[in-house]
Amino acid sequence: MQSDEAVTKEEAKLFVHVIRPGSIVAELVSYAAAHPKELVDVAKAGGSMIGFAKQLTTSLAELRDGKKVPSETPQKDLKDLSRLMDIPAKDPGSTLQIYADRGATVNVSLTIGSTEANAIQNRITKEIETRKEPEQTVYNRALMYWHTASRGTARKKSGKAVIDKISDQPLTVLIDDPEMRTKMLAGKDNPLLIGFLVDVEVMYVAEVPRVYRVLKLYEAVEEPTDDEQDD
Repeated sequence: MQSDEAVTKEEAKLFVHVIRPGSIVAELVSYAAAHPKELVDVAKAGGSMIGFAKQLTTSLAELRDGKKVPSETPQKDLKDLSRLMDIPAKDPGSTLQIYADRGATVNVSLTIGSTEANAIQNRITKEIETRKEPEQTVYNRALMYWHTASRGTARKKSGKAVIDKISDQPLTVLIDDPEMRTKMLAGKDNPLLIGFLVDVEVMYVAEVPRVYRVLKLYEAVEEPTDDEQDD
């Protein structure tokens, strides 16, 4: 990219400088053309293609280096950056270079190799997954056992529990009703030695169960004694 003049959407292009033998054949889509708002904002502010290139390389470098992605970054922008990495990611011998200069001064220079491109795509995939809204499913009359429990009735987070029919991993338990928390945690018996028959709402993130919200308590289910087992 050259020149420090303001640009319009129509003037913004992504050019292929050279495709060496052995490179994969791919359809290139102009990242700049896909982001007209950013270009218009830069132009209105008296900026340039160099400013746009700096913004692009900063985003890629932060993703490459594992820095925290700002929460205000639109998901569409993340997907566009991931698509931009397709060529070097899919061709082990390729690199993507973003370069911008003004005369003899190099203002922007960033080279992304295949390994780095794959790392950036993986980072973006994880970021998008963490932003997914939790899915919710209700299970009726599920048997729940506490793994860890807090007797403090003022907290909605009451500990972690296992429901074998859903997951063998202990998950965080939320109990909104103070009276229900008292019945399950503040009795004279050790709650870790008792099962509870409950209706529970399971909250999933990326199809993995993360949180149990207890909706209704039916009864406590004590483990059978040795004499009962013999019978």
